[in-house]
Amino acid sequence: MRIWISRARRSGIEEFETLGTTIKDHLDGILVIFSSGGMSNSPNEALNGLVQAAKAHARGFRTLENLIAITYLQTFGHQYNVIEPEYSSFTRFGRSL
Repeated sequence: MRIWISRARRSGIEEFETLGTTIKDHLDGILVIFSSGGMSNSPNEALNGLVQAAKAHARGFRTLENLIAITYLQTFGHQYNVIEPEYSSFTRFGRSL
């Protein structure tokens, strides 16, 4: 790997020089992934499956906010924390919330 990086950085091709420098800068982290048995993408894929299922159920919702709400409800159930802001710039019927 180090030989390839060296050759890429001396290739005269700007894209390879940049790639070689980037890989050299992050080489320790890249090698840790291979030495630790790799990384698994399965948690991300599982979450994506839940989001896609919520998206299929959300046909007919008119706004992105509604799609996000149904995704949260179907993915996490009713276990979510609501953060109350100190003040809100939103208004409803002429009153601040």
